[in-house]
Amino acid sequence: MRNADCGLRNEFGFFISQSAIRISYSVSSRSSALDVMKLSKVALQLYTLRDFCGSAKDLATTLKKVKAIGYDAVEFIRSDFASNRDLRKLADDHGLAISSIHEAGDRLLYHPQTVAEELSELGTDLAVYAYPAGIDFQKGAEVDRLIQQLQHSSEVFAAASKRLVYHNHALEFAKHGEKLILEYIFTNASKLFAELDTYWIQFGGGDPVRWISNLKGRVPLIHLKDYKFNPRKNIPEMAEVGRGNLDFTTIIEQGQAAGCEWFVVEQDFCEGDPFTAIQVSLEYLKGNGD
Repeated sequence: MRNADCGLRNEFGFFISQSAIRISYSVSSRSSALDVMKLSKVALQLYTLRDFCGSAKDLATTLKKVKAIGYDAVEFIRSDFASNRDLRKLADDHGLAISSIHEAGDRLLYHPQTVAEELSELGTDLAVYAYPAGIDFQKGAEVDRLIQQLQHSSEVFAAASKRLVYHNHALEFAKHGEKLILEYIFTNASKLFAELDTYWIQFGGGDPVRWISNLKGRVPLIHLKDYKFNPRKNIPEMAEVGRGNLDFTTIIEQGQAAGCEWFVVEQDFCEGDPFTAIQVSLEYLKGNGD
């Protein structure tokens, strides 16, 4: 991590920066980090293509396109029409590995044993708690209860040799007492792993590189999602990897050092065709993009 000596660590191990904020800029589309990263460890989060995954037939067609674009792995989202065994067969039929799955939050919190057992059918040990739906982060008691549930579920997963993973958004960068909620979560749920989302960390005022470094050994998944600014609307927006301001050279280098197993491309909202968007992101990661 850059400037690792320019700050103090708190009891959690987080750096307290001497500057108020650090915006990461990508200065070049070519880098040693991008050149050496294993493309077999790049997956696509299918939420990007959610409008084309509404049925088993649609999903099969989409997976075929994803493979043709050049991806070798996907991160599934829970669907009502397909079991884990069905999803595994679809992936196998199209030559795609499965990095992980975004599971229904209630299943993870209230039925962790069942979910952990079913993961074996999918061929991954990583299930992601994707969003804290229904949790009011302005109420400390609700935050505490969520963390207790996450810790319990993560212990159940660990006992089954599986891993429960928390995916962040920007709302975890609100404070709970003296700590950021995201810091509070990982301090108090010691068996919980992280899927750090580069865009949402930046949007929340954090530094993706620093968070990856601070959670070294607990970050099997990183969502690669770029952050650009729209001067006409005066708002930040999501962008294809390499088309925004984030320093993916350093993000990928730090991810590899932290033990990241899968770099997962995701773009919640695309200006144009999402299939074109995921191709642009992959071409950048291959070192062929602009």
